[in-house]
Amino acid sequence: MTLFHDIAEPLGPFNHGEVIGSILHPFISRNNYWMLMQHGLFQTYFYGDKICAALVALWFIPVTYFGHPFWAGIDPVNNREHFMNNLAIIAAYMTIAYFGAGNYSLDGNI
Repeated sequence: MTLFHDIAEPLGPFNHGEVIGSILHPFISRNNYWMLMQHGLFQTYFYGDKICAALVALWFIPVTYFGHPFWAGIDPVNNREHFMNNLAIIAAYMTIAYFGAGNYSLDGNI
């Protein structure tokens, strides 16, 4: 079933679970069919933290660059402090995007 699921991805990149579920429906159990039809939900649950962390980190990059230009001479002490704080936040979100939320997160304890 996993192989067929991967084969169906070019047919429907955003709903390939539903595509292969419709094709295999006569040949698989009700539980497997339900799992394929809910593929997007499962994928979001297991990879949502990484995707969201990466998006927040990408959003922080222009905010940091354009929002705290300490090199321009506009309140350099305050802007430099906020710039460095945002760099630390970007590093933290990129760590979550790479490694996941971890064992001590709310989704790790559910």
